[in-house]
Amino acid sequence: MSEFETPAVPATPENAASDAKATEEKPNRKKGIIIGAAAALLLAVGGGGAVAAASLHHSYKIDYEGKTITSSQWMGTVGDALEANDIKVTDKDTVSPDPGTKMTDNTEITVVKAKPYTVLVDGKPEEIWTTSKSAEDIFKTLESEGKQPQLVATATESAPELPLLDQVGQLDMIIGGQPQTVNLSAGATMADALDTAKVKLEPKDKATLRAENGKLKLQVTQVRTEERTETKPVDFETKEEKDDSLLRGTTKVAQEGKPGERTITIAETKVDGQVTESKEVKNEVTTQPVAKVVKVGTKVPPEPKKTYTAREERSNSKSSNKRSARKQQSSNNESRRAPKAAPAEKATPGSGVWAALARCESGGNPRAVSSNGLYHGLYQFTVSTWRSVGGSGLPSQASPAEQLKRAKILQARSGWGQWPACSRKIGVR
Repeated sequence: MSEFETPAVPATPENAASDAKATEEKPNRKKGIIIGAAAALLLAVGGGGAVAAASLHHSYKIDYEGKTITSSQWMGTVGDALEANDIKVTDKDTVSPDPGTKMTDNTEITVVKAKPYTVLVDGKPEEIWTTSKSAEDIFKTLESEGKQPQLVATATESAPELPLLDQVGQLDMIIGGQPQTVNLSAGATMADALDTAKVKLEPKDKATLRAENGKLKLQVTQVRTEERTETKPVDFETKEEKDDSLLRGTTKVAQEGKPGERTITIAETKVDGQVTESKEVKNEVTTQPVAKVVKVGTKVPPEPKKTYTAREERSNSKSSNKRSARKQQSSNNESRRAPKAAPAEKATPGSGVWAALARCESGGNPRAVSSNGLYHGLYQFTVSTWRSVGGSGLPSQASPAEQLKRAKILQARSGWGQWPACSRKIGVR
């Protein structure tokens, strides 16, 4: 019996017809069995493909740019999943797991895109692509490469919006030369640090972020220009004015001089409180000086008739013998010329030491003037000596009492030596 045939059934009238029918259908049944077997074979093959296809269908999650993408698709690798979600990556980006990794159920994929930041490296701007989350990490990496990175901000140019720290922490600062520490939240930028420290950058200020041994430090250099003033005296000038009411050779101060004042404005540039530049921006006289006015006499004094005096004899003598001869001659001349001289006023007192001294010096004539015009009056004062004891005008124009008063002042101050010859002659020396 064939494997495709059914077992024999005993012949009966009831089943004869069915046997005949069965016999007729056998060929078709075998064909159906063969077809079914083929179908079963195809099903087996198709079922294996379905199992293989089912193994490529996975659920997964992608963290990308702060977003989470969840999906279930026919995927072979991580790269396929990224491509299916239109996520393009470069060799600068960070992908975990690697794009070539085969997918499994519930695969979690993390994509961190690199961003460009302009950083001063060794004093020159350089574009840095990085997936680091903070300046602290970037600076550590650059420092490990022997570089000196910096971020700089001014009043007109902001620093990159780069987080300084990836977690809550402290930042050391130096503001205007003074150290300060501020607490910062994760993700805080340079602008946030300046706001926290209550620092507003002025036009010439500069904020510089650098790393020292892997630790960030923010230094704010403050530049200020301030003005200050100082004053200096201005000398007054002396003006001379001619005055015909004063005798020639005499002067009188009509107005005392007074110094003025000059105000100087200086602009100082200070860097962190230290003066680095000083410049004069204004210089003006704020108080004018007052000139000193001196009256200079131009009046010609009347020429008195000359008399010969003991002082004149002294100045003209060349030896002691000649002085004696000249004294005698002077005495004779005085006698001869006495009637022509200006009327002599009586000295006060009329007798005693001072009267004797006056007779010796001037012949007792209060208007006497030496021939050279240097000596005046009873006691033959020079104009300068006369003024030094408080006299005014010319001695020969003062009253005898005034001349005596000034002579006594001179004697009390300087002694009888002011009249050397006559004081000996009258015996007071």
